[in-house]
Amino acid sequence: MFDIKTIIPVVLKRIDAIEIGKRLELKTYKRDRGVTIIKLAADQLKIIEDGFDKNEIIIPVAKLKKTLRTLLKKEFPRSNKVRLSESPD
Repeated sequence: MFDIKTIIPVVLKRIDAIEIGKRLELKTYKRDRGVTIIKLAADQLKIIEDGFDKNEIIIPVAKLKKTLRTLLKKEFPRSNKVRLSESPD
């Protein structure tokens, strides 16, 4: 569990460290909404939004910070804590 104010730097560090094909999942405390980030290539990510909206977008790594900030405001509007997990596929 991470504080929502500090989750973006943690995700940016972890996304650089994980291998291609692995994913990071951010979920609410109740695990009913979330955002999944899949590393497709060294400079390309797929973001799956599963909550209020259900979307899939492909972005460059350089745009992750701004995109993640927007998604966190939309998907976790009243959350203070976020669950972060890493999965192989």
